[in-house]
Amino acid sequence: MKLENVVKPPRMPTKTNVRANGDSERRSAANAPASTPIASEPIILTAAVAHGTGVLISEYTKQDLTTKTLLREIDLLRVKGKHEPVAIYEAMDHLSEATFPNISQAVERYGDGIRLYRERAFKDARARFLATLALNPADRPSRLYVERCEHFIETPPPSDWDGVWTMTSK
Repeated sequence: MKLENVVKPPRMPTKTNVRANGDSERRSAANAPASTPIASEPIILTAAVAHGTGVLISEYTKQDLTTKTLLREIDLLRVKGKHEPVAIYEAMDHLSEATFPNISQAVERYGDGIRLYRERAFKDARARFLATLALNPADRPSRLYVERCEHFIETPPPSDWDGVWTMTSK
């Protein structure tokens, strides 16, 4: 997975939601179904804490971006009581080599790890996340995935596992 350059045209109706860092963000109210968790809900705040990131956005906010933005997918989450998962992304425009060493290489290795993780290749995924940590020891999402991979290496998920992490609280 590489850093994504996303350019989208502006949307019409918007409402303000709260991001993980407390700032407000604008997103279209028309695109997300009523049952879909969006950035104003606690899922984004909970996920930001759990994944050790500062700025997370949902896939719905990603669709509404109107400027070029550096993103990396952090997780697919299913909220307790919901069926459809939501992809969450880390906004990375505010990061630099000083604050996130080896950003391009680290994000690429991390993306490989996510792909392998979802393919149930947990040993190979773990190796990619460890390689990411070698480039940037402070990358908490990689550390989280190392732990998940180790768990699934010892206790494989059921055959119908879909790669989605289910949040047990909102």
